[in-house]
Amino acid sequence: MNPKIITIVIVFLLLALGFGLTHQTANESEIPGIAGDVSITAPSGVKEKLSPGQPPSFFITRDKKTTTLSSLKGKYIFINFWNTWCSPCKGEMPDLNRLYLDYSKKNVEFIFINIAAQEKKISDVPAFLKQNNLQIPVYLDKNAEVAATYGINAIPTTIIINPEEKVIYAAEGPISYEQASQLFKQ
Repeated sequence: MNPKIITIVIVFLLLALGFGLTHQTANESEIPGIAGDVSITAPSGVKEKLSPGQPPSFFITRDKKTTTLSSLKGKYIFINFWNTWCSPCKGEMPDLNRLYLDYSKKNVEFIFINIAAQEKKISDVPAFLKQNNLQIPVYLDKNAEVAATYGINAIPTTIIINPEEKVIYAAEGPISYEQASQLFKQ
């Protein structure tokens, strides 16, 4: 068989599988305590395309509406990649919850990304939030697409983008309330 045809068939199958996984789990963002989903692949019915650039944009779906990271320009954007089983993630959560409560009404957009592909069960995420009395907006990265695009090798990892769309902080490991709040003042 022609190698080009084999490649086309494989790409088609991967795309079909990706669509099936996305479609199959579409209602998971309606779980209480979960703000929505993030993805690189456009959600079903979304015609908008991602803008190239740095930092890489991604789709954010909340309340059945989809936007992109690049559409949030003009604000500080706080992105935190984490999982429920990660000890350092658990350790930073009280500070991050306080940060969210203090700055969410200001010019800061918070996107806490749970790498759902690495969780045992999606239901562990809202259970963790409830058990720890966390009020942060959590978005599921169901296929770890956004984490892969950002090259996330360790969690927690935090990225802070200023209103001019420049990354002013990107580091693995926990971040404290004090560290993050100082960055918002730059």
